[in-house]
Amino acid sequence: MKTILTSLLVVLLLLSFSSALYAYDDDTQVLLESIGTLAAQGLYLTYSSIGSTLDAWSFEAYTDSETADMIIEYMGMCEAVSEQLDVLLDSDIMNSEDITYVSEIIDAFDILIDEGDAAMDFIETGEESYLDRFEEKRIAAWDKIAYLLGLE
Repeated sequence: MKTILTSLLVVLLLLSFSSALYAYDDDTQVLLESIGTLAAQGLYLTYSSIGSTLDAWSFEAYTDSETADMIIEYMGMCEAVSEQLDVLLDSDIMNSEDITYVSEIIDAFDILIDEGDAAMDFIETGEESYLDRFEEKRIAAWDKIAYLLGLE
């Protein structure tokens, strides 16, 4: 827990530092810091939620249908966040450094969506290749999230 809080503080400090370099007004700086914090939380919680849901399914705590419904919801939230972050990218209110960071956040959400797709395919078919793809995407998602949150 301490590591997570420290990482979120690092993200906030980086956003604050980069914002100070490019002289955002106070309102914009607060909004961008809030977006960064909420995105970090969303990535971390979605990653753990998808994994926990699939783990629970594997121990038959959830039916196929219940599991699919939850994973579809997680994926839908990721898609909604990605779309809104795309709107932010198109707004021209961020400097190039923050644009790059937000683009990487979008990439991380896209990996989580791919992870969810693989989980759905595995639940529907039971084919090992989808489980392998799920694991590949799970590792890629964590690598990206750890990088973005400074957890490496």
